[in-house]
Amino acid sequence: MLVHLTGSARNLDDDLEYLRVIAETVHECESSLARTWIEAAANRVLRGGAPDKEVDWAHVINDNERAIHDADLLIVEASTGGFLLGYEVSYALAQNKPVLIVSRPDVSAGVLSGLKNKGVIIAQYTTERELRKIVAAFIVENPVAEEQNNK
Repeated sequence: MLVHLTGSARNLDDDLEYLRVIAETVHECESSLARTWIEAAANRVLRGGAPDKEVDWAHVINDNERAIHDADLLIVEASTGGFLLGYEVSYALAQNKPVLIVSRPDVSAGVLSGLKNKGVIIAQYTTERELRKIVAAFIVENPVAEEQNNK
């Protein structure tokens, strides 16, 4: 199973450990990441790299679109929201890709409350253990996984 993991680099100092937990869980579920970007973003953001205005966003968006296209599933860590995350969710749904949106703050009353699509699961977590359980269940119990296991 190929999974694209995305999240915002804007608040990476708070989100990094959770993005790493998701990536680890993907691998523990015998799946792979479609794009490995977390450590490169950490190096850029946390070590005083190029500011956002110097990032080649066309390249970033193209890489994410390709990863979503290639992936079976999309997982979004949305604790720090952003336009690109919404775009990626929309892009994945347009391709009928199942989407898991996880967040530490409760996002169910915000804009996501209006997202009524059977291909989207929105879940709140407070601990790494909860996050691992949510991500593992999404990967293992997803109909895409069942289809691949029956091949």
